[in-house]
Amino acid sequence: KQPSFSSVVVPFLFISLKMSFSQNKVNCIKGEIRNILTIMRFNPVFSSIKDIYTQDLRILFQSLICNPLEQVNYLRPFLNIIKSPELPYTIIGVALSSIHKFLLYGFIKESSSVDLVNNIVENVVQCPRFKLAYQASDQEVVTMKLLQVMLECLRMSSPDDKPLSNRNLWSLLTYCFEANLEDRFSDLLKKMAQNTLMQVTLLIFSRAVDCDDDAEENNESSLSNNRRGSSAKGFHALSQSGNGSKEAELDDKPYNTLCLRKFFLYLANTLISWTEEDPFWTHKRGLGLYLLNTALETGGFWISDCEDLVSVLEDDICKYLLVNLQNNDHFILSLTYRVVFNLFLSVKRHMKVQLEVFFTSIHLKLNEKPENYQQSIIGMESILDYCREPTLILEFYTNYDCDVHCANLYEQLCKF
Repeated sequence: KQPSFSSVVVPFLFISLKMSFSQNKVNCIKGEIRNILTIMRFNPVFSSIKDIYTQDLRILFQSLICNPLEQVNYLRPFLNIIKSPELPYTIIGVALSSIHKFLLYGFIKESSSVDLVNNIVENVVQCPRFKLAYQASDQEVVTMKLLQVMLECLRMSSPDDKPLSNRNLWSLLTYCFEANLEDRFSDLLKKMAQNTLMQVTLLIFSRAVDCDDDAEENNESSLSNNRRGSSAKGFHALSQSGNGSKEAELDDKPYNTLCLRKFFLYLANTLISWTEEDPFWTHKRGLGLYLLNTALETGGFWISDCEDLVSVLEDDICKYLLVNLQNNDHFILSLTYRVVFNLFLSVKRHMKVQLEVFFTSIHLKLNEKPENYQQSIIGMESILDYCREPTLILEFYTNYDCDVHCANLYEQLCKF
């Protein structure tokens, strides 16, 4: 009697399901080793380079056969290829795809080592930036894969589990900014770098980062908690404050406000770094405004409890936002108004003086320039956003009109 089809197939399926996840990982890594070795074997450029890279891959292949996966450093040969100044971009791109695959498949997440994610970032940022013998398109492909790997590394990390260090997070951010500003790259790759920066900013500020500041007394949301004297000193005497002070060096501790403060200082610099002589100045400034707005929307309330971050917001950033509000470009103007609005929604208790300056010098003077019709519309829409916040309007009256040292913002707004 011939066996039925089900009697043959079912045991085979049962055996496949019993295969361990560890063995699947081993098979996947072996497949990536074969892919790279195949590319190396048929690449004419690689034939003139010593075979240290192929030897490392073959040793890794044998180690996967003879040893448990937990005892094998399977990332090292791939990372050595990525940071090699000798290998062509085609081989580096394949190695980057392998690392990205390991991250997507959860191999790194399942590992007990807390240094794997940091090790990947430390190595991939050493990838050679430019090789003049190759076309810009080859560099763009590698850069695109680098951005994917870096973003996935950040997703795999968190402040509580496998966190990136301050130094590695800043290296990641720096690489993304440089990719966005590189003239050799196409607009498509620059847009991808911008999108990566947006996602990195969202991930960083949507996660709770422990602040070193004592925030026990900062739970109230009223503007009256802000001391007018200290804010005025920061906003109006910026030239005498921390601009010239030396920033602390980034360390290998899990990322915290030390790195985020440096990120805010960089964003503040982007708001005034490019003039109208640069044909792309609006896009470069606009990116800084977008990132700042994303940070405030996702992490604004705990940012208000971090003194190091608030000091940058109420000094450098407020000063440069005021400069941008006097700009004639409608795109920059609209973005700046939105950042100002989110700034005072999230950290308003620190911004009593700044809010008064913005309203008295910008918002309430829109009717003095009737020729700038479009700018007046943008400004009026911003005022409407404030009016739609009932608690904010009440605080205008309580903290300004009822304060003999402040302008009557509520009264002036009603007369506007």
